[in-house]
Amino acid sequence: MRLPTRLTTGGVLLLLSTVLSAAASSAAPAVEPEFAESDGLIVQFQPGAPGTDGDVSRAALPEIEGIRLDPAVPMANDRILYRTQPAELSRATMDDVMRRIAADQRVVSVEPNLRIAAPTAATDDPYLSYQWDLHEERAGMRVPEAWDRGATGDGVTVAVLDTGITKHPDLDANVVAGYDFLSSAAAARDGNGRDADAADQGDWTSSGQCEKNRPGRPSSWHGTHVAGTVAAVADNNVGVAGVAPRARLVPVRVLGVCGGTVADISDAIVWASGGTVPGVPRNQNPAQVLNLSLGGRSACPKAYSAALRSATGRGATVVIAAGNENLPASGSTPANCGGDTIVVGALNRAGGRSDYSNYGATVDVAAPGGETHVTPNDGILSTWNQGQAATGDPGYGQMEGTSMAAPHVAGLAALLLGLNPTLTPADVKLIVQHTARELPGDCPDGCGAGLADAGAAVDLLSRR
Repeated sequence: MRLPTRLTTGGVLLLLSTVLSAAASSAAPAVEPEFAESDGLIVQFQPGAPGTDGDVSRAALPEIEGIRLDPAVPMANDRILYRTQPAELSRATMDDVMRRIAADQRVVSVEPNLRIAAPTAATDDPYLSYQWDLHEERAGMRVPEAWDRGATGDGVTVAVLDTGITKHPDLDANVVAGYDFLSSAAAARDGNGRDADAADQGDWTSSGQCEKNRPGRPSSWHGTHVAGTVAAVADNNVGVAGVAPRARLVPVRVLGVCGGTVADISDAIVWASGGTVPGVPRNQNPAQVLNLSLGGRSACPKAYSAALRSATGRGATVVIAAGNENLPASGSTPANCGGDTIVVGALNRAGGRSDYSNYGATVDVAAPGGETHVTPNDGILSTWNQGQAATGDPGYGQMEGTSMAAPHVAGLAALLLGLNPTLTPADVKLIVQHTARELPGDCPDGCGAGLADAGAAVDLLSRR
């Protein structure tokens, strides 16, 4: 996540660890984390494992030398999130606990619940002229050309897995019911765990709250900004326009105070795409497109991999930010989970790789992400909230990041699916990559197929 210029720039909260498999005779050495804190362990059981009576949510794990393992959240794909008592364990102790759990013959795999943080035709929208990312010839995505061909995302639902959403006159008409997947009441800041209220409660932090020596920061309203890039209402004489201004938005809250976790995010992926999650009502608005503007440095957790496979298997196109560490995207998750997902790198206003954007063979395509730290107006303008901590008045803000690049491509996917709802995730990815144009700027280390081009993609689909 790259925050508005008046806020401090946010990074990602990271926890790296080796995934232990019950089938393995020994585990590789654990990678030293940048932020040594996790929210429990994700354990996958064999379906119908002994002692579960066919329901893995009933699986109990024995106490390990004074460390209690409490089943906290039944998950999709035969997994359970266990929280340890005490909650704070040393790295060596955590690795030892995982090895012992992995030795249980009922267990398929065990991995830490990583903390992940986020770190975006002419209309009468008055700020459209500031949205260089949509219309400028050099590095814009040529979105008005797609609108001129009748592509608006009408009939398509896009799930934004993020910090939730705030009320906004440029968004409200397109927002349908979502869900809050934060299982920690403290992280959710709403007094409870998972519930049907996806409202962003603010992710402000005090100094040292999430990481030792890390300064506090105001709320980011990241999800509201991302949602606006996907589908801010057009032709309403208000503010900005989204790439797919007639798409419906499903806000799915997975990031809160100090970020989010793999358990919550992976379950949200399943739910948003129409799958079943224990204890959660079925999504009445299953999404054809999922936007994940989030990530951390780690190998792909197995829970992520299973969730993403299930989502694309249900026909959902999943768009993922490449990450903001100026490193190979192969080390950023969930960008490195593979499959038919679309991983998006960020470009600046000159059409070259933004200096923070991850890069390399893992990146499938690039889109405008901006560089507000160079020139404030070279960021991505979108919907926002003006509150410093709690929700304030709706407004607009400039942000930069691969978090801002990804929703451009999620919006493009909605444009394509609005024209042809039978497209598979592989079809959408192929069209986006095939019609991307050569970068007008530099990206020597690899930015995928080039700059995503909405006009060219819609033109190709219209001629098929």
